[in-house]
Amino acid sequence: MSKPTKSAKSAKSAKITSARSAARPIVRTTNQLAQALQKTSAAMPKINLSSPRRLNQILIAAWVVVIAVALFYFRGQFIVATVNGQPIFRSALISSLELRYGKETLDTLVLETLVRQEAAAKKISVTNDELEAEVQKLADNLKSQSQDLDQLLSLEGMTRDSLKDQLKLQLLVEKMVDKSTVAVTDEEVAKYLTENKAYLPKDAKPETLAPEVKAQLEQQKLSAKTQELLKELQTRAKINNWLFKTKPAGVAPAEPTTAK
Repeated sequence: MSKPTKSAKSAKSAKITSARSAARPIVRTTNQLAQALQKTSAAMPKINLSSPRRLNQILIAAWVVVIAVALFYFRGQFIVATVNGQPIFRSALISSLELRYGKETLDTLVLETLVRQEAAAKKISVTNDELEAEVQKLADNLKSQSQDLDQLLSLEGMTRDSLKDQLKLQLLVEKMVDKSTVAVTDEEVAKYLTENKAYLPKDAKPETLAPEVKAQLEQQKLSAKTQELLKELQTRAKINNWLFKTKPAGVAPAEPTTAK
């Protein structure tokens, strides 16, 4: 293998020298950029996250932002209406409802709780089939009067599920009442027809009215026994009412106001 000549060595040395010369501006530029970044970093204010005070300030600011965003997106949970830009808060609505209807509503909730507790203690339950049968019976009765159950429920702000909840409580109470105490005899039916003859249709026969009268008398007895049962449950129960303990003397219930 032949050795490189002097001219070849000179050419190679010239290339290396040229490459080094070309690299110097790049190195110089890189060094200048690093120095500039160091100066900029030194000029910027340093945030000392290790300082407890500074860290607390950042956390407080973050929480303020989170709360502000939450209030905006869930404003319906706090403000129920605005009148000329003035908000009506949900808390004001709840306070007004408590003042007007709170005691009555709370009494109802107490009775419902007592009924459920008594039913559980006596192992009394209502099946879904029983509820569906009651709903269908009610729907058929309304249909015979040219009325629609779902439409009436909508007007009352109710659904079939909320209706079933009410019917379930009613059926639980009916199962707790001794059926023998609400039975109606033929003598009682005849007595009712005789005493109320003036109020009955003149062309109606007693035997035709008897089934309807019997059902009505049974319902009256059941209602009376239900009231007795609920009163007994209240008497036996330990009820602590912290919301409406006493009624202030001389304070009358607020009358509904009409918007002008």
